[in-house]
Order: sequence, then structure tokens, then C-alpha cells
Amino acid sequence: MLKRSKRIHGRPVLTRILDEGSSKSGPFLNVITLENTVGHTRYAALVGKKLAPSAVVRNRKRRQVYEIVHILEKNKVIREDKNLDIVLMVRRPAMTSSFSELLAGIQTQLAFLQAETL
Repeated sequence: MLKRSKRIHGRPVLTRILDEGSSKSGPFLNVITLENTVGHTRYAALVGKKLAPSAVVRNRKRRQVYEIVHILEKNKVIREDKNLDIVLMVRRPAMTSSFSELLAGIQTQLAFLQAETL
């Protein structure tokens, strides 16, 4: 699981990122980024009620996304030294995909995002 200090908390922070951030869409996620002043990258995973009415299913997918980000940071696929807030909005195809498919999709999308913001 991703450390608490690496996660974004609070509705005001999320709404600011969603309103002011730049967005990139992929097959599994919509990624919204905005620079922060914290000194490290923070993440938030959002799964809407329309995708899964059950809170159990939404929370499971959210935990999977956080675990994938943790794995990618640990393996140095995505850099930790950027000062970004990244919101990962899960799309419908991600709800039915396996963990390995989701890992590959998120890895390519976040690696592309990291290369783009250099």
C-alpha cells in the first residue's frame, strides 16, 4: 500500500486539482496532474459510484491502483522527486481487467507522463 504521506486527502485539495490540473486520458485511467509545494509526488485514486455501486468493489480497485503506484515507485519506473499531485480516475475498462493488465496500462501511462513533464 502507498504510504499515507504520498496520498492526497481532503475535498478542497482534490477539487483544486480537478479544476486547475491538466488531464490525459488512457484506456484504464484519466490522469490529472498539478504541481504542488509539498516537495514530493502525491497520488489520489478515484472510483465513481457509477462504475461500481458496491463500496467493497470500489475500495478493492482503489487499493489495487495504490499498490500498482507503490510497485512502480519501488521499481523506479516513475520518479519520486517530482513535485506533482496526481489524481488517477479509474475508467470502466479497469473495473473488469486483471491486476497484471491494470499494472501494464498504468505503467505505460505514468511512464509517458513522467517523460512528458521532464
